[in-house]
Amino acid sequence: MAKDFFKRKEKKYLLNQAEYEQLTLFLQERMLPDPYFKTQNNTVYFDNIHDEMIINSIHGTDYKCKVRARHYAGTDQVFLEIKSKIYGTVFKRRIIISQDDYQTFLDKKQLPDSQIARELLYLFQEKQLAPKIFIIYNRTSYMAKEASSDLRITFDERLRSSTTNLDLFSDTSMTPHFDEPRIIMEIKTKEGLPDWLVDYLSQHCIYPQSFSKYGKIFTKARKEELIHV
Repeated sequence: MAKDFFKRKEKKYLLNQAEYEQLTLFLQERMLPDPYFKTQNNTVYFDNIHDEMIINSIHGTDYKCKVRARHYAGTDQVFLEIKSKIYGTVFKRRIIISQDDYQTFLDKKQLPDSQIARELLYLFQEKQLAPKIFIIYNRTSYMAKEASSDLRITFDERLRSSTTNLDLFSDTSMTPHFDEPRIIMEIKTKEGLPDWLVDYLSQHCIYPQSFSKYGKIFTKARKEELIHV
């Protein structure tokens, strides 16, 4: 059964193709493919006409909040999520609905009743949220071999976006974000990193970076005047 609440730390790294290939070979000896090993992640981010939520996130407040819809290509499910970051810890609350329910939500702001659904409806009404940016990437996911560990590592490739096509189930009219291949690695865990991973990252001079997909794409779109504020 899919979880509807997460609490964890997340570290992000920006890799080139050679670093990615070498690291995945290393991980294949120490981790397992996630049950959702290879996915295409389609995500629509919501904000108001003032871009309040993403601007607050970019400017580094201690509390950050994003609201998004996520769809894994080839499935019928949509995850409606509230993702918050408070003093470096990530909290994610979500509901799972069908594609039809998602369309009903966009048209009528109605959701199957639950506590998280009521939070979402309140946010949409209070902040007047609407679809803002559509992002797609291809993800490869690994999980820890040990049942006692919650370590998860993901690699996101072919990051692309649109400010005109906001259809969660379409992949047309998308613009690549990077001029050359770059892979976004995320390390997710409630605990510290294992020594073998810390040693590898240190030896290969791979260091965490602040990289928000939505934030970077929003900033680039504003510079290119694809978003007007």
